[in-house]
Order: sequence, then structure tokens, then C-alpha cells
Amino acid sequence: MFTQKDIEQLREKGITQDQLSRQLRFFSTGFPFLQIVAPASHFRGIMKVDEQQEQAYLKR
Repeated sequence: MFTQKDIEQLREKGITQDQLSRQLRFFSTGFPFLQIVAPASHFRGIMKVDEQQEQAYLKR
């Protein structure tokens, strides 16, 4: 199912083949509903990054 290149990319990102298979299954079976308890905000799920951090994330 996965090519050697896929496996190498997974290894670089620290993701196992089982983890990816599970994630892909969600697209065919659907995602579980989540109970929303509060809106996302700064420091509650949303982080503010400066321009240097932004560039570092974009290079990943």
C-alpha cells in the first residue's frame, strides 16, 4: 500500500504505518463527533507565532 518513499517520509515525521492507516480509515468511515466545550482562542488551541517561527514552520 505504501511506497518506499512514503515509508521514508513517515519515518522522518515520526508517524508509524499503523498510525497513518488509522488516519486514512477515518476518511472512509467518518470522524467521531467531538463535544465542543469552549471556542479556540490564543493559548487555548491557537498559538501566535512571530515571523521567524512562521518561516521555520513553512520550511518544514
